Amino acid sequence: MWRTAFRPELLFLLAVVQALLPYALWWAGFGVANAQQDIRLNYMPVVIWVTGYVSFLLGVWTTYGEGPEKARYELRSNEKRLQGITAVVIVLVVVQLAGLTKVYGTLPIVSYIRQDRQIDIRKAVKLQDESAVGQVGMLHLTLFVLNALLLIQFIINLETGKKKWALIVIALVVMLVGNFSNGKRQGLFRATVFFCCGLSIYSNGLIEAIGKAFPIPRNRVLAGSAILLAVTAFVGLTGYIAFVRNQGKFERDTLTEIIAYQEFPLINMEQQCEQAGFGPFRFDVLYSFQRLIPYKWIDATGIARMEHPIHPIPSSPAGLYEDIQWSTGLWGVIGFSFAIGAALQWLYRQALNRLICLLIYAQCAFALLVAHSFNEFLILTYDPAPFICFGLLVSLLNTKPAVTAFPVVPPVYIGRLSWR
Repeated sequence: MWRTAFRPELLFLLAVVQALLPYALWWAGFGVANAQQDIRLNYMPVVIWVTGYVSFLLGVWTTYGEGPEKARYELRSNEKRLQGITAVVIVLVVVQLAGLTKVYGTLPIVSYIRQDRQIDIRKAVKLQDESAVGQVGMLHLTLFVLNALLLIQFIINLETGKKKWALIVIALVVMLVGNFSNGKRQGLFRATVFFCCGLSIYSNGLIEAIGKAFPIPRNRVLAGSAILLAVTAFVGLTGYIAFVRNQGKFERDTLTEIIAYQEFPLINMEQQCEQAGFGPFRFDVLYSFQRLIPYKWIDATGIARMEHPIHPIPSSPAGLYEDIQWSTGLWGVIGFSFAIGAALQWLYRQALNRLICLLIYAQCAFALLVAHSFNEFLILTYDPAPFICFGLLVSLLNTKPAVTAFPVVPPVYIGRLSWR
């Protein structure tokens, strides 16, 4: 059940629903911005998202097939090596956080909680833009590696039936501090999705896996309660963090803040379609891939050679297809969606054959869920770069096969043809 819940087509369907949900909210009279008065709705994003989802499904279909029921690798022999690597990464995160205090003058989250008005989110973003190339991005990458190390330790706990909790607790605390250091909520949500996806695919039973892998009593009720508490805490933190990082100058409640995150990207995409129709504004394939180089180098390299779309809410993106629709049009949407669907379905099938596939797919699960807001697949720091780090991490580990026989790879289906 839990493994099925994290299938790529279901995760992307949730993103599509989130992307188009504001239309229903506006029709019912809800929403932060009364878009029906502020902008002229053209409903072109509906066509773009539906076309993208159908193309995604076609991509999934080309590599459709069932993977093994159990993992074909064992990790328990790596426990001591894993603990050493985890300790090094924890120290690295602490050093990077110390370096960030020189960028901001303090850790932003400390100033936010104190409400000392030394720094707010706008000033923090400005100082971040003025920092050295890659300084903040490297912290994100290190935290992604820490997520992977924690997931592997959870899996080892499942394999051995023992709970090595001391280092896990320290790593979780460091992960939380690192993700909340600049007052952003995304990092915690990403880590939660990463762990839930990885454990669900590995064990096919998230509640049981949490009870066995985490340092809590092995009990279904307690494990379920832990999940409910985590969800409640995240919802509460959404509003609290928004309030404190603006140093109290914030009037939206938690529910309104969550709705705003749904509707702002759609408002921007509506306006983008008003400027370019179904696109492209001007055909330029390189524009779609501009975020695969460090953000601060984009203008210097000249890769973004045409005008950017004018968005009513400049601080918000316009969803998965923002750059693709603007520079390659509907055909670009179709091609990109097809390729992503095929790649993610292959990773999903291979997740129990290869550890690297499990880690990459768990990272991509979050990108699928937040596709209504932005395209993490084509942002260097969030997806491509972590894949390389995961590859290096796996190369340091000894993933012994869990079976003596060489595993048979399930056939790949394309149409009615199949081959192994």
